[in-house]
Amino acid sequence: MPGKDDDDDLPFDYRLEQDEYYKKSIPLNPRAEQDQTILDYALNLKKPWQTRKQLLQNSLDAYSVFQILSFLVIGFFIIKFAMQLSGRNNVDFSSHNDNSQFHEWSKPSPQDVLDSIITKKNRDVSFAKARNDFPTKVSGSRSGYFDPPIPPKGVLELVQYPTVLGNMDAYITPKPAKHGRYPAVIWLSDHFENSIDSKLWDEKLSHVNGTVFRDAGFVVFYPSLRGGNKNPGSNENAYGEVNDVQAACIYLKNREEVDPNQIFLVGHGTGGTLALLTAAYRSDGFRGVLAFGPVARMDYYHSSELNYNIMDRDETLLRSPLYWINDITCKTWVVEGRNSPLSNELSRIHENNYLARHVSFNLIYNFDHDTIVEPTSKVYIQKIKTLKESTDKITIDPNDDIKVMQQMRK
Repeated sequence: MPGKDDDDDLPFDYRLEQDEYYKKSIPLNPRAEQDQTILDYALNLKKPWQTRKQLLQNSLDAYSVFQILSFLVIGFFIIKFAMQLSGRNNVDFSSHNDNSQFHEWSKPSPQDVLDSIITKKNRDVSFAKARNDFPTKVSGSRSGYFDPPIPPKGVLELVQYPTVLGNMDAYITPKPAKHGRYPAVIWLSDHFENSIDSKLWDEKLSHVNGTVFRDAGFVVFYPSLRGGNKNPGSNENAYGEVNDVQAACIYLKNREEVDPNQIFLVGHGTGGTLALLTAAYRSDGFRGVLAFGPVARMDYYHSSELNYNIMDRDETLLRSPLYWINDITCKTWVVEGRNSPLSNELSRIHENNYLARHVSFNLIYNFDHDTIVEPTSKVYIQKIKTLKESTDKITIDPNDDIKVMQQMRK
């Protein structure tokens, strides 16, 4: 039998006949018929002048090349995805400031997980400092293009309040018939629209629109925010809106019927998130804060609802109460119903800030995201009415959840 070294001595016709013989004798599947390489390997296995060892080595060489190429392709996509997560991808966003450098206080660190970069590594950076050093970028979209409707006479009045961007629309309760100074509430509703409309006096929505505070004799102020109605600016998902709420507080302090030492900030849902961020930025204007169902991080919401680059770590951190609760210096009560899909968000905030000196948390049984608002507001009103001196502080105790449940039974 001819050996490996005798290959070249065989007549050409003889080798061709052998190839044709083996082609007919070896059963091939359809895929092998389409792949000439596999066909050649199949033929070579039975060629008497080639050893199996050589054929195996050829197969391993081809497999190694394929494996290396596969690893390179997979590695490329992993690196690309990691770069996107780090917020380095370039997106065409309009900016309030052309200085778009990555700031020292939030540079990513390999050993830090995203949820602890502020609380563990940079705990000494205040929310105000972090915001002042950061130029946010938003898509420039608006959430409103309409004038706010005129409210029913004797229920609310349409006014405007000044902000850094210009005047913005708001509703406020009519001046009380009896002259004096009254406690006031800034009410932040549960939506990203930043607009005000007829929902604020709709009787079917009285349990979530602050009616309980109006009935209790409070001056209630409903501000529209940037990008809402026909206001200047764009919707910034609780970033620039913090400044609008601070401007609303200053406006109320200057109204003759408002007690400037008794201004309370109340928010529901996205309004609750904004309330916590506003108090973390500057608390001294508020006697107290009541936040219903806030989220821990702004990227809890779907990207279609957000107007900033969600891949940018800084943009999300500066819109997430989870990292800034300890900056709040006025008494704050964060409440949610256990039947709410957002109950885990409150638990997350609490677990990360359980040592917060001025913030209390309550998850209350038998309530959901909406039904929790009215009975808790009634308990909160009772607490406010017990305040006598301007230095008195609202107290929140563990039995307040029982008081809320009692309100439900009335």
